[in-house]
Amino acid sequence: MLSELSLLIQDHFDITPDPAAALGDTELTSLDMIELAVRIEDRFGVRITEEAYAQCETLEDLAGYIEQHASAG
Repeated sequence: MLSELSLLIQDHFDITPDPAAALGDTELTSLDMIELAVRIEDRFGVRITEEAYAQCETLEDLAGYIEQHASAG
């Protein structure tokens, strides 16, 4: 999941994210984060809310959140 999420970010935002870096330290703007949430929902069927972003400190955390909620849904 982490590699798929990283690839999604690379393809759509033209950056190579560090999976262990804080999401706030990425080059993504707040509007990019909203677009990323939409793309995650389209691709993986998991809705990413503001609360979910708040729970996920890193890209690794976000990938874990997606895996957990994709299997639950």
